[in-house]
Amino acid sequence: MPRVKWLRDEILLVAEVGLENQWVSEPPDEEIEAVSVLLRSGKLHTQHIEIDEKFRNWNGVKRKYYDLYTARSSYPGKRTNGGKTTLAVVQFLEKNPDVVKAEAVQVRKMLAGGSYSKRRIPGLLEE
Repeated sequence: MPRVKWLRDEILLVAEVGLENQWVSEPPDEEIEAVSVLLRSGKLHTQHIEIDEKFRNWNGVKRKYYDLYTARSSYPGKRTNGGKTTLAVVQFLEKNPDVVKAEAVQVRKMLAGGSYSKRRIPGLLEE
């Protein structure tokens, strides 16, 4: 299966874990798993994608968490290669953490209700 690009709203859900846990180096396993389960529904993707055991699994979500964690301006080490969207989300969330939390809540609600649609977030990169 070809690699499926991480969408902005998927990254927002992972970023919410960091914000809620004050960017601890080891995020709670149960929160990473909860995001993985939510993302494995595939409902954020408008194109047909094949969902297999590797798609947005626990390891992949935790890796994305570390991409976000190391891209923060306060991180003293070298940034991992998380991609353009990941970096844009980090730059936005450092100035607008409450907006990121609110948007993550909205994405979660839409997915729970089965009616996801991408929202415009002023100041944040569109895919």
